[in-house]
Amino acid sequence: MSSEREIAANQRNARKSRGPRTAAGKSVASRNALQHGLAAMVHGHPIPSAELEEFARMLCEGDDDPALLAQARIIANNDMVLRAINAQQIAVVERCREPTAIALAKGANSLALARARVREGEQAEAELHALIA
Repeated sequence: MSSEREIAANQRNARKSRGPRTAAGKSVASRNALQHGLAAMVHGHPIPSAELEEFARMLCEGDDDPALLAQARIIANNDMVLRAINAQQIAVVERCREPTAIALAKGANSLALARARVREGEQAEAELHALIA
């Protein structure tokens, strides 16, 4: 059972944490769930595509052994998953390079982001002047 002092402290802390308030902070927070799409991948036994089958047959180099072909299909499938992961990583890096990028599910907020960028620039300029002085 929590004491009244702990309850009061929890309530004070809860009042402080209401999420980001600036446009730039909200923009960053809106992309939190877009880190990568790997969590949404369904793991199972997908129907082999023509590309997957062709890659598996190239791995076998003409050998018709069914066990070898089954293993080649697994290798080909894993290779395609790794390609998808690599593509997602590149997309995330490209997206993170632009701090004012609009989240995919959000509407246009370019004016608010521009204002936030101007404020960041002004703040950086003030810091530079303080360092020079």
